[in-house]
Amino acid sequence: MPKKPEPAAPRRPIRRASGPRALSTLLPAVAKTAFKRGGQALAALAADWDAIVGTELGRQTLPVKLAFAPGERAGGTLHIAASGALALELQHLEPQVLERINGHFGYRAVERIRLVQDVARVEARLRRRGQTPRTNPNAPAPPVDGVEDPELRAALKRLGQALTRRS
Repeated sequence: MPKKPEPAAPRRPIRRASGPRALSTLLPAVAKTAFKRGGQALAALAADWDAIVGTELGRQTLPVKLAFAPGERAGGTLHIAASGALALELQHLEPQVLERINGHFGYRAVERIRLVQDVARVEARLRRRGQTPRTNPNAPAPPVDGVEDPELRAALKRLGQALTRRS
């Protein structure tokens, strides 16, 4: 006569840790998405950005993205957020900026710079740091003395002031 199978031991529920856990157990999962595809290099670059490109240029620009070819960690493209007026100046300073960035890394990590006009992102960064965007409230208003219509003159004056604040 066949033997009856012995009853299985009752399953115990899996206990999950509730409460404080060590940061070292949580960090890899959180950092995985942040550090993939050039994230570590971008984080290092963003942390020292003002020291790399200089205080004045660092205040008005922001490294946004560092893209490498698949499987590569050299010869990447750095996307930099800048205002329209500064983008032209940064385009002329590209060789010097590339030299400083690659000198910071110690190898030719960045080969090209791509400029992204994203003034809102740069201004948000400045506000987080407690700084104010670069504006000159004492800048002269554009000349509108030759305009006869008072409404048009006021509108042109407001437009000139707004454009002066943005640059």
